[in-house]
Amino acid sequence: NRLDDFTKYKDGIVWNASLVLLNHFKVNFKDYWQGKRVIELGSGLGHLAWGLYELGAHVICTDTPDGDLGALRDRIDARLKEDSASQSLDSIQSKGTIRVEELTWGEKSWSVSPLSTEECNFDVIILAEVFSLPDLHEDLVWTVNKLSHQDVEIWSIFLNRSFSFMFFALLADVGGFRVNQLPHDEID
Repeated sequence: NRLDDFTKYKDGIVWNASLVLLNHFKVNFKDYWQGKRVIELGSGLGHLAWGLYELGAHVICTDTPDGDLGALRDRIDARLKEDSASQSLDSIQSKGTIRVEELTWGEKSWSVSPLSTEECNFDVIILAEVFSLPDLHEDLVWTVNKLSHQDVEIWSIFLNRSFSFMFFALLADVGGFRVNQLPHDEID
């Protein structure tokens, strides 16, 4: 049931599967994120990216101008202001960094992204519920491939839909990726 897939807020939606992934990270990988360089593709309202920032990761959260980019910037900016006003120096130092960048997937759009001029050497790529538009799968595969290197880890979560698995078929066609599925009982 699609209504169970997300929670609606006044400025956008939060895909519930991404909340499950964030909880999994907090429960099972809390110390793993300290100092990791992370990019989240299709960050929506930024709750997953924010959670990783709080765990000590250096996060770039991305979205498109046609998507949630404006709401994402507003939310992250507001939360950073709240965070700096209410936190002690020790708690701020244990956190990572977070910033918002525009990124439309695909080779044609890459050159206009601010990320195209940076060295994109991420430790982790996050893909949470980004497979809902099959027409964008090829551009997403191109982008993931562009951001990947031998040692990068890619974490993904999605609801079990036939078109979601098509993304992984395209990724397999590119080659060089190994996919491991977590058992359902390991996901909280």
